[in-house]
Amino acid sequence: MASNARFPKTVFISHSQDMASAAAIIAAHVERLNQSLPANETWGVYSWRTEERPWVADKSWQDQIGRTSAPNVKTICLLGERVGLPLANDVVVPSDLELPSWVRFPGESDCSGVPLTGVVFELVDALFGPRPKNEDRVLCFVKGDTALLNKPRTDALNRNFGFGHWRSKCIRRNVHAGPEVDDYNRQVRWLDALVEVMFRSGSHAWYAFGEDGATEESCNESLRKVIDEALPKFLGVPSARSGNPEPKGLHAYSAEDSDIFFGRDATIERCIHRLQKLAGSKICPRPLLLLTGRSGEGKSSVLRAGVVGRLRRKSYGGEYRFHAKELLALDLLGDEEPAVVLTRVFEDLLGCR
Repeated sequence: MASNARFPKTVFISHSQDMASAAAIIAAHVERLNQSLPANETWGVYSWRTEERPWVADKSWQDQIGRTSAPNVKTICLLGERVGLPLANDVVVPSDLELPSWVRFPGESDCSGVPLTGVVFELVDALFGPRPKNEDRVLCFVKGDTALLNKPRTDALNRNFGFGHWRSKCIRRNVHAGPEVDDYNRQVRWLDALVEVMFRSGSHAWYAFGEDGATEESCNESLRKVIDEALPKFLGVPSARSGNPEPKGLHAYSAEDSDIFFGRDATIERCIHRLQKLAGSKICPRPLLLLTGRSGEGKSSVLRAGVVGRLRRKSYGGEYRFHAKELLALDLLGDEEPAVVLTRVFEDLLGCR
């Protein structure tokens, strides 16, 4: 399989399509940490879903993607409501990796265990691949309630994995009808089996995030708080907010930089006031705010660190208070390229991975 040679040090983000927004948050946080590191100590971010180089037809997928067991790679596994689609029957497992007994190889008729999916392979390779076993090389996050996920003798469908956010999205797209309901339930049961062997009965550390009844954005905010503490320790780097943070000068600001973004208060307040006025209007049910300016004047920073940052922290004036459902799209203004976000939307619509 391909190595991660083009990244001296790499954070490999392993996730299925239901955790795409969480993966974007991890990637943005790694970039924030990099800003305080020397150039030769920064971390690259890798995920097969954002692979930019072309795929070739005369090689299998496992010959073309990076391995989580490669040197100088640390893996972050994000689990929500899926473990992904089982790999093809002709998949070739590397000779230096012995699959645990609870992994079901593609094509096996045994219904027990967890099928070998892309996410499962990446997690297993990181934990049991050809590297010293005492390395702290995997960080796992599960979207769910800790007490419910740990509760013994509980049916998988009653554990409320991912708080049903992915299922709700699929229902809105009319995906979950007939056999699709069975597929969703099957994914949840596979996921629960993985959590059982890895976390409930296993010894691997993990973090749960989010809370029942919360919106997806609220759960993402919970994830941000967890990774603020966990990620720097995992990578062995200083916290992004250690010491006295200084303005970033001409560098772009993200929503997480709202506390060090200064000098544009008047513009930010006008934007938020305009959004409040439009959101509270019965005449304009779909408010649109257009921010214009010359290239390089900081429009993206105003929207991200200014408008989005203050809305997330509920740090704004005015009588109108935005409802949770009105803030669901804030992550579309994250640090990813718009084309990547748009590609993910189409992948979700087409049911890829």
